[in-house]
Amino acid sequence: MTLEQLKETVEQMSEKDLFRFLKKSICRSLAEVNDAASDANDTLDIVYFECQRRGKERLYDKTLETVSNNPDICVAA
Repeated sequence: MTLEQLKETVEQMSEKDLFRFLKKSICRSLAEVNDAASDANDTLDIVYFECQRRGKERLYDKTLETVSNNPDICVAA
């Protein structure tokens, strides 16, 4: 899936699905932080912009804070 296709998909997600995808995207970004070939950060940017477009920046910030403070959440996801 291209980043443009991902953007379109994310735009169509329900808020609940967006939250789930956000959590997975943050976990993936943390896991692939040292992988220069990874597009995880681009994906996370797309999710952030969608949260911003919907006025849900707080959802993004809170999820990032929660996962950063408890990375074991990613193992359970």
